[in-house]
Amino acid sequence: MSDDPAPRDASQRDRGNTPAPGPGWRITPADLNGDSRVDLFLLSATGLHVSALGRADGDFDYPLVGQWEAGWAIAPGDFDNDGRTDLFLYKSDTGVWVEAFSDGAGGFNIAASGTWDPGWTVATTDFNADGRADVLLSRADGTWVKATNTGIGTFTLVVGNWGTGWTVFERKPSDQR
Repeated sequence: MSDDPAPRDASQRDRGNTPAPGPGWRITPADLNGDSRVDLFLLSATGLHVSALGRADGDFDYPLVGQWEAGWAIAPGDFDNDGRTDLFLYKSDTGVWVEAFSDGAGGFNIAASGTWDPGWTVATTDFNADGRADVLLSRADGTWVKATNTGIGTFTLVVGNWGTGWTVFERKPSDQR
């Protein structure tokens, strides 16, 4: 990995040697290519990732297999309002975040990245109904940040505190339509 904190794909289009997910894999249902079929984005604890594009027969094509650094949390959403599921990635130990737009073929292009404080839990939804996913960050001490997507790779932040004991529930991409 270079000095740039964003995950970089050492990816290849590969249909024959796709790794089988097992224990410790995060499986995220999504629509990565905008065809209204359920696709899957799979991420292992070691950073190995696989895009699985749903076919009409119910099976999957595996156009992309790649490797990122371990430790990224995934929060899916349509950040650019193009009908495809994009990814918001966050490393809780460093605070580094990456907004990655779907390329429509199972891969992702880094749209924006930055650093927030470490230690947040991340979820996505569309707070203002503008068609672009926004981000909610929360901590165990009750502090929360609503990061509203501006559409240009930045967020407008509102900070608050709702007290301790609350949990942020993750929404599936299909719930956001």
